[in-house]
Amino acid sequence: MTPKPPRDCSYFEEYPYLTDPQLDLYDRMSEISEEGFCAGWIVDNEYAIWDAITLGNPSPSYREINPRLLRRCQQLSVEIGDWMCWTLEGPQFGPMAQWLEMVKARIELTAAPKL
Repeated sequence: MTPKPPRDCSYFEEYPYLTDPQLDLYDRMSEISEEGFCAGWIVDNEYAIWDAITLGNPSPSYREINPRLLRRCQQLSVEIGDWMCWTLEGPQFGPMAQWLEMVKARIELTAAPKL
């Protein structure tokens, strides 16, 4: 008897282009958004979570974030060497250096004097 080829289950996955660790990080970040706002992904969720990890607190508009979820996000980010941001195409991962440049640009933009 010939073995059956493995079934293609990619149609079950919402984002089949993500690796398992990337999908795990996306799921944890989405869980933070769900717990705080009952939304799968709140605008600028990636920045608020990053602030909570690096500065110890999210943006003022965020509720308290589960410390276990923050630790898991940080662990996964270190493991994969990337950070996730939301685009029109859905979750996208990029190298940490690119993410840090995005954070720096955002800080500079918000610190610029309003005319």
